[in-house]
Amino acid sequence: MCCNKTWKSIALILFLGVLTAASAAATTWITSETDKDLLTGQNYSYLRIASGLSGTNRRFLDILKGPQGYQMRFVVPQPTNTQTTIWAPGLATSRSAKDLGETVSWMVEGKTAHTVSPTLNKRKRHMGVTDYEASWPVTCSDLTELLTGKTLRVVMPEFNGEWDLTRLPQSFEKIIGVASKKIVQGTAPECAAAPDATQANETPSPATSP
Repeated sequence: MCCNKTWKSIALILFLGVLTAASAAATTWITSETDKDLLTGQNYSYLRIASGLSGTNRRFLDILKGPQGYQMRFVVPQPTNTQTTIWAPGLATSRSAKDLGETVSWMVEGKTAHTVSPTLNKRKRHMGVTDYEASWPVTCSDLTELLTGKTLRVVMPEFNGEWDLTRLPQSFEKIIGVASKKIVQGTAPECAAAPDATQANETPSPATSP
């Protein structure tokens, strides 16, 4: 009797684990988006991984390729008015949505966590909604973690997000225009031209004579 209960408990845990993984995959999708550079006015395309069906649970993780290299961007869409208090007929006061915060930590499951200082930005997406963006540069080694990983987590003081990465390699090649295999192997031109930042920090500078 005891053994039967134990096996039932194990089966339930396994079922819940599979259900959770399936739910994460079902609520994660990848699209190609277009935006306008605020400085140059030029349109550019980027890869967007979306998680969460709607409302306050929705999160976006963007991967952009620009002239200065690759960037990741954590985006949280928030209503511009999270709380409205009507204190007189026809008059109201509103409290703005919280900022993301000043730090970000991201990690691909099974890998070392990365802590970076992001560039924060608010962008009005459409009437009533503002995108809260935190962006930071990434190396080819960072992209390799994303392209070979299963789950990505991003944590900030006010918000966090989680994405399923299993369909990312195919979408990366289609949307970014670079074969994911070349990023992983380090043979992409941008990987060969720009040494990894971690490697650069580990290489001692040559001694100089006074």
